[in-house]
Amino acid sequence: MLETEREYCKAIKPLADLLNRLQMRITVQRTDGTEEIVQLPVEVCHTIRGLRDSLQDIINFSEKVLLERLTNCLVNPHLVAQCFIQNFDALSHYTHYLTHLEKLIKGIQILPQLDTDGQFPLTPAVTSNGDTGADLGAGESAALWNRRTSVSFRYLLELADLPRIRLIAYRGLLRDLARYTARVESDTQDLEQAMICVARLSRRSEEGINLWQLLESQNELSERFKQTYYSKEAEMTLPPALIRLTDLRINERVGTQIDSSADQNGRLVLLPDSLLFLQTSTREEQNPRWNICWLEPVSEIIFN
Repeated sequence: MLETEREYCKAIKPLADLLNRLQMRITVQRTDGTEEIVQLPVEVCHTIRGLRDSLQDIINFSEKVLLERLTNCLVNPHLVAQCFIQNFDALSHYTHYLTHLEKLIKGIQILPQLDTDGQFPLTPAVTSNGDTGADLGAGESAALWNRRTSVSFRYLLELADLPRIRLIAYRGLLRDLARYTARVESDTQDLEQAMICVARLSRRSEEGINLWQLLESQNELSERFKQTYYSKEAEMTLPPALIRLTDLRINERVGTQIDSSADQNGRLVLLPDSLLFLQTSTREEQNPRWNICWLEPVSEIIFN
């Protein structure tokens, strides 16, 4: 794990460089074959800045914390697990990064001019001698010059997926450690907990984009929920990863009598600290919006 972490730190440096050099414009092909430079919307520009910041947080954590911790626990799988469990808050930078990445993809794909893969112009890179390399070098082809001063949206997404791939690798490496530990008849509970922590990082961003971002503010309960779980780093409502989500119909009954006219269809969501019921606020089946009908703290729920 230590060796792969070192390689990972090297691999994401080019991604950080590209994001820092990315200009807030994109060149797209028009239907008549000509090119057009489109200024990115303000929201997309803001998302790119958030992507830069969260990636830098990931790099800082890997280089300054995780590498050192892993170096000190090479022969102890339980200490490796504690690296992830104890630093879960710092690992949340992955959640913020993946959230910004999904927002960037959605923001770029809805651009009306983007029928094919677009090109992001890049600020010229500064060489070791201080030269920005802004001019076409001697013997340098136009194609090479183009690759050096721009990056395609498709290629950027390939590089940008490295942190997501690394999370998958963490889980695989922890699983291998758990198997090794089980063979020598040692407890694997902390390694299993570490795998759960890593899985929650990506799940939380997916839930934020696909569920909590669609939460309306039409009642006081929904507005209070959004304020309580608002993440400044991700710039959206981002509660902890949910434990269970179930689509169901609920009803209140008195005795054995059921009033079917009071049926409520929606989603029952269990979070670590609360149980809430969501109902759609629109009739759109493809992209429904949600309202919180009721919310109860888990500590106050009584099961008969």
